[in-house]
Amino acid sequence: MPKAGKRAASPAKVSGEALPTSPEPVVEHPPYTCSCVQVPCKRRVEMASVAVVVSLIAVYFVLTALALWFDFLYFRVVFLALVAWQILLDRSPETRGGRPVSWVRRIPLFQHVIDYFPIEMVVEEPLDASKPHIIAAHPHGIIGVGVIGNFAYDPSGQVARIGLDYRVCTVGIHFQLPLWREFIMALGFVDVSRASLNYLLGSGRSAVVVLGGAQEALEAKPGVCRLVVEKRRGIIRMALAHGARLVPCYTWGENELWGQVDNPEGSWLRWGQEAFKTLFKWSPVVIVGRGMFQYSVGILPFRRRLTTVLGKPLEMPRIESPTREQIEEHQKRYIEALQALYERHNSRLHEETDPQGRRVSRATFEIVA
Repeated sequence: MPKAGKRAASPAKVSGEALPTSPEPVVEHPPYTCSCVQVPCKRRVEMASVAVVVSLIAVYFVLTALALWFDFLYFRVVFLALVAWQILLDRSPETRGGRPVSWVRRIPLFQHVIDYFPIEMVVEEPLDASKPHIIAAHPHGIIGVGVIGNFAYDPSGQVARIGLDYRVCTVGIHFQLPLWREFIMALGFVDVSRASLNYLLGSGRSAVVVLGGAQEALEAKPGVCRLVVEKRRGIIRMALAHGARLVPCYTWGENELWGQVDNPEGSWLRWGQEAFKTLFKWSPVVIVGRGMFQYSVGILPFRRRLTTVLGKPLEMPRIESPTREQIEEHQKRYIEALQALYERHNSRLHEETDPQGRRVSRATFEIVA
């Protein structure tokens, strides 16, 4: 891989070839270093693209609030009409496969985002498009950048190369927001509810689920692999009910994109985060990132190579009403397959340094819930 500052474009890719044996770490500059002058234009464009994407939801709320307050171009009327249409005439498309739009997924901005990290995918075994699959992805990280870059964005056509008709599942609160709902559905997102998964799998489609969810986001810190799996029996039940193949998936580098303020169990911060998560199904992590012109303070993610590996699919028997014992049996199979995937590739894909170039030890695979 080229050295930092001279990296060639690396579009997200899907490959069954052998993984690199020793990926060169992507090293940022030391803390408190200004990057105003020495950063090439290409990297600056990539950084600006990431800044746009990271701030999209905040920009949505700010612009919507301003437009409603000042009634810009009769925006209140249009907004209320959209709300009425969403509630009365277009109810819950996110539970019926959504509305993916190919040209939205191929916006050139997304290629710059992919090149920033860069993001890539490796498939251990080709996936059979004639069968429904549940791709169970880990870790959640702060916002699941690896899953978004590999499964939602499609600037180079990697979605077709995966070989499945799939949707990416996320929490339902996103679909309560007018306009924002249409945007994320265009990217291929749907609700992660039982009704939505039943519709997808029942129609022969596949689903990508970030299994650990908001709980796993609270464990997302550099140099750790703390996963939430045992609480997620619903996905196993769903796979059994439809006979869907279960695919273990892990993204190396996801937890290294941001740090977060220490939030040990029992602390006031963790208590507040857990309470917020219970109410809104979303974890308000306090992130530690980098800025546009320096490397020590900000909300932007650090440049870390993200490699998503899709493991070998697990064949699941079709059991319409599985018992608790059957669910636990097949959940154990999944955990063993996920850990085997992690152990197979961790020595090759583990980043040996943090964003400031300090050496870090390899994370130990750990199931925390």
